Amino acid sequence: MYGGVFKLGSGLVTAAGPLVVLGAMDVAGWTGWLLIGGVFVVAAVISRPVIRWAERTRPKSMEGENDSDKNSTAARTAGSR
Repeated sequence: MYGGVFKLGSGLVTAAGPLVVLGAMDVAGWTGWLLIGGVFVVAAVISRPVIRWAERTRPKSMEGENDSDKNSTAARTAGSR
């Protein structure tokens, strides 16, 4: 179900990513580099809270479906503390 959405996103990034980066560099020069760097910094900073929110708001019906996935998530979370 989510495989199609994932492939759509990765395909869009593959197609549009170079165009966006080149366009930003061509139009804005050093400002474009700073803008792209800022996007990466913001993505890195918000990734952990977004992942925690997603795990916290996960529907109850999905929690028991794959115990190995739940155990691996718990192991990763415990290892990062």
